[in-house]
Amino acid sequence: MLKQLQESFLLRGTTNKMKRAICLGLTILILCSSFLPTFAYDGGTVLKLYNNDPIENADYKSYAIINCISDTVLEEKNADNKQPIGNLVKMMTLLLVFDAIHSEKLSMTQELKAPEGIKQYGQGNSAFMTAGEKQTVENLIKAVCVNSANDAALTLALSLAKSEGQFVKMMNDKAKELGMTNTHFADCTGMERSNAQCSTARDMARLAYKLVTDYPKVTEYTAEKRMEFWHSGSKKNKLYTNNTFIHYYSKATGLCATKGETTGFCLAGSATVGEENFVVVVLGAADDNNALVVGKKLIEICAKKYDYVTIDVKGTYIRQIAVKNGKEKTVKAETGDNFEAFVKVEDKDKVEKTVVPNEVNEAPIKEGDVLGKIVYSANGIELGTVDIVAAEEMKKANIFVRFFRWFLSLFGLE
Repeated sequence: MLKQLQESFLLRGTTNKMKRAICLGLTILILCSSFLPTFAYDGGTVLKLYNNDPIENADYKSYAIINCISDTVLEEKNADNKQPIGNLVKMMTLLLVFDAIHSEKLSMTQELKAPEGIKQYGQGNSAFMTAGEKQTVENLIKAVCVNSANDAALTLALSLAKSEGQFVKMMNDKAKELGMTNTHFADCTGMERSNAQCSTARDMARLAYKLVTDYPKVTEYTAEKRMEFWHSGSKKNKLYTNNTFIHYYSKATGLCATKGETTGFCLAGSATVGEENFVVVVLGAADDNNALVVGKKLIEICAKKYDYVTIDVKGTYIRQIAVKNGKEKTVKAETGDNFEAFVKVEDKDKVEKTVVPNEVNEAPIKEGDVLGKIVYSANGIELGTVDIVAAEEMKKANIFVRFFRWFLSLFGLE
């Protein structure tokens, strides 16, 4: 190829000196281009997939998408199927690190020392750190966010635990706290690619939601396509993102991607559409092309398909609720909180409310006591619930009133 390019520039009449200069320049250009990052998705293939209803026809195993206004999965497919997740585990590593910064156990400017044996974590994504090297917490976070650097992730993890195993326990404890019931972590880097480390699209979406809503600064880092990672002296590495989502989709802001024989291509993507932020997870895709178009299409669909609406505000009158042994037979009930939910645009006028009182509400009752709940649904799909509470105090009836009611009940009059 080099020879062909050289010959195409050797125009008749060009001096030998000019020919040599042109050839040298072309050679340098071609050699330098081999060090630039390459992105695995193909524009033509992606466009064809995008136009061919990718949600139905693309090759992937599962997905889940959340609008970050609320921790609610809007659309999903096979969202509870477990599978290996590769580098996506680093979202949990980052969450624990940001938690530590928030609680002042770490600071962004604090320097951490790379541990012994760090070179073995230079496989795959790496910042090429050496044992004993010092880097700030912020630089390490950036290396994880931009390049998914394994050595940077391990160095961060060992700043919070005595061993990787201890940190992994912290990861699994946090997963339980977040309700990630189908997730098990085995390392902090994602280098473990077997079923020993697995999760689901729903759990990963919940983790991504937690990360970007609690610590939105993370998307500033994951949106970067490249960074310079400086070592001691003047030595540096240029680190590039492996998340093709931010190259393909102009509204994307990160987060993380991975691929391998056991994982397929997995994407945890974030994007901002107007004033709305989304996180989408696609697991087990055949390649970048399939994952990218499914992620983008889901965000576009959900941005148009759903509205976040206030259905009831706190204190909305519901109805009178029966009270046992109360001074009055019923007590006024109202909503104990606002109820807001994502509703399909065409269903906004079809929201139904079902009142479910407690089995027994017995006096005395104080204002604000929970009397039951109200269930909201649209087209048979439950949207959520809100407690219904007493809007007033209800004292207990005296013994004479209770006896009189009992007496009438014997004759079916009460």
